[in-house]
Amino acid sequence: MHYPERKRGAARHNAALLPALECVGYFNELIEARRGAPRDDVLSEPIAAEEEGDRLTHDELLINLILLLIAGHETTSNLIGNGSLYKVKPLTETTTQILVGKIPDHEPEPIAWTNLAGPKKARIFNTTLGHLDDFENPAFRKLLTNALYWALEQPYPVGQNIDKLLPVAAK
Repeated sequence: MHYPERKRGAARHNAALLPALECVGYFNELIEARRGAPRDDVLSEPIAAEEEGDRLTHDELLINLILLLIAGHETTSNLIGNGSLYKVKPLTETTTQILVGKIPDHEPEPIAWTNLAGPKKARIFNTTLGHLDDFENPAFRKLLTNALYWALEQPYPVGQNIDKLLPVAAK
């Protein structure tokens, strides 16, 4: 039997998997860099943390970075929504909206925003985007790349070919 919908599903799955794997590769490099040169940031603190002689493993640090990247998405996406625009307002006063979406007959809602949270002003990026189809959009992938640089307080590679850092969706 021939199941063309399975092939399309596999292709879409692979298109979403590639950016995730490239993100993990970047996080692996960043963990090693922070081990060698700690900074006052959200990653260096858990690397330095120790409890009764135990430290977090590389895999535990990686999982925490992934969690930080997507923190809030699940709760946001499960709030009352209409179509693909989720209801997330009100946001905190310290939130900076980056993108706002609008559908007919409804108030605009933020779809990407940042915040500086806690006493150390941890950089938080959040978005209600993230459907499998979104990862096929180069603008969405660039938004995530920019968010990573911002959240990790890394200098944006001005003058460099940023396209080599952007995941390419599989056809």
